[in-house]
Amino acid sequence: MAADKLFTYGVANVDSLLATTLSSIQKTLADNIFTRYPLLYWLKDKGKVVLSGGATIVQPLMYAVNSTAKPYNAYDILDTTPQDGLTSAQFLWKQYSVSITIAGREERQNSGKEGIIKLLEAKTKQAEMSLARQLDVDLWATTQDTARLNAIPVIVDDTGTVGDVAGATQTWWRATDTASGSFAARGLSDMRTLYNTILNQSSDMGTPDYLIGTQSVLEFYEASLQPQQRFTDEKMANAGFQTLKYKAAPFTFGASVPSGHLYMLRSENLSLVCHSDAQFKTTQFVKPANQDARTAQILLMAEVTTDNRRKHGRLTGVTA
Repeated sequence: MAADKLFTYGVANVDSLLATTLSSIQKTLADNIFTRYPLLYWLKDKGKVVLSGGATIVQPLMYAVNSTAKPYNAYDILDTTPQDGLTSAQFLWKQYSVSITIAGREERQNSGKEGIIKLLEAKTKQAEMSLARQLDVDLWATTQDTARLNAIPVIVDDTGTVGDVAGATQTWWRATDTASGSFAARGLSDMRTLYNTILNQSSDMGTPDYLIGTQSVLEFYEASLQPQQRFTDEKMANAGFQTLKYKAAPFTFGASVPSGHLYMLRSENLSLVCHSDAQFKTTQFVKPANQDARTAQILLMAEVTTDNRRKHGRLTGVTA
């Protein structure tokens, strides 16, 4: 029985235990990261796409209708005018990593396989939390860093270049960006107008299906409702997020959302694209030649893309 409680240290034994344990942990790794922040959870639930390769992510775009769509009678000449109205956006892959390092001293202090497993589980949980926090911060950055995921405030803007398409010159490649103000005076009116403006953008009449703002903005909205109007979204509530509903869309708050902002997003036009070979993949533990330690990485290769900026919008400057 002693062999079950004591762990014999050596390359084969330690590496095998670490690899086996981490492989088991990896089954829940992505879910644990996605469920820590509401936007990550929503992107995973509604708009996650997995690709197996490609130098870049190419997203087809439709910016104009086909003008040959029209009625005809009997022997009328059919309109065969060549159509444009199609182009592409191009998004670069972004890469993230977080390291899990176990020192030889820690291995020896946590003697026994149970001790090593608990130590690895704790370090993995720390890595999950840290990577999720970094992703959430980057997703809500107000300026775009080329090494980081596309930020929602940059995508949901009425100017700027996203996917190599310039909103400054291409008027169809702009989100609705509305300067708001006192929620008590105009909040519900601005929300209604923004929602309907997004609804009316492009031919499919699709509505926003997710709202997210700061904690204060959500509380302004909650205070404006009658008790019988405070419906919640069951799915997001079960995932641990405080939610209300605006029309049919869940409304949550995020810790990293810029102050005074409220976003309306549509999942059909916003995707988290992940590479199949680096979707929170954990590498093998490696022992450097000059260190008494072993290190593995959790790797992510992904990007946030949109095929229609017009189907998203935001209110800025929202106050009480």
